[in-house]
Formats: sequence, structure tokens, C-alpha cells
Amino acid sequence: LPPARELMDRLKVLQKDAESAKSERQAMEHEYERASWQLQEAQSELATLSSTTRYLKTQLRDSQDVMAQAIKAERRKSREQLDRMKEAMLHVLQKERETLRIKFMEQNAEVQALLKNDGNHAGAAGAGTVGGGGGGSSSSSINNDNNSWKEDQRMASTSVTTPSTTNTNF
Repeated sequence: LPPARELMDRLKVLQKDAESAKSERQAMEHEYERASWQLQEAQSELATLSSTTRYLKTQLRDSQDVMAQAIKAERRKSREQLDRMKEAMLHVLQKERETLRIKFMEQNAEVQALLKNDGNHAGAAGAGTVGGGGGGSSSSSINNDNNSWKEDQRMASTSVTTPSTTNTNF
């Protein structure tokens, strides 16, 4: 057997080692608890960020849908407004054409009346000539001009048409 003193010294060393191991174990447990708490905090923050990200993505998708609907509605309104403006312009154009046609017809009637009156005066004054002399070529010239003018009038009255509706889809 070893002497008692040696055993006592050895016991003290073992007690110091046990206390040191106990302190080290407590420090490790404390470090483990701190690391575990930090991990739980990071996981909680990650869950919060994931939830927030999902929410924001949903909000973004909803906002994009609303914006797309608003753009679609505005385009529809613009097309409708353009169609109304086009119809109004066509209506004005048709009225102007009708007014011009009526004026043209009135002027034609006036010219016909003047030519008729002029023909009556020419026949009485100088054997069928305008201005009372110079031969029959003036009278035939007026008749040719009158026929040409009538042809122009006929062409103009047939060319006054309503414009066709064109496609305005943009």
C-alpha cells in the first residue's frame, strides 16, 4: 500500500480534476443553452421572414392583378372614347357632305335657271347666239359646257357616299 500522504495528495489532485471537470461541464452546459437559445431565435426570425415574404409576394401578385385590370379598363375606355369621337367626326363629315351636296344642287339649279334665262334672251336677241351675234358656235359651246357641267354634277352626286366604318382595334 502506498503511504497515506501519497494517497491524500492523489485524492486532492483527483478532487481538483473533478472540480475542474465539473466547472468545464457547467461552462459547456451554459454555452449549449446560449447556442440553443440563439438557434431558436434564428429559427423564429427565419419563420417570421418566410411568413413576411409569402405575404409580400401575395400582396405583389394582388397589386399586379389590380394594375392589370386597371390598365385593361383604361384601354377599354380609351377605345370607347375613340370610337365615340370617330362616330361624331363621321356624323359631322356626313352633315358637311350633305350640306355641300345641297348647296351644289342649289347652285346647279341657279346655273340651270341662268342658262335657261340666258338661252331665252339669246334666242330673242340674236338668232340663238349669246350676246346677239357671231354665229351658232357660241350657243353650242354653252350647250357643250352645260352638258359637261351636268356630267360633273352627276359624278359629284354619285360620289357623295357615306364612309365605311373601319376597324379601330388598336
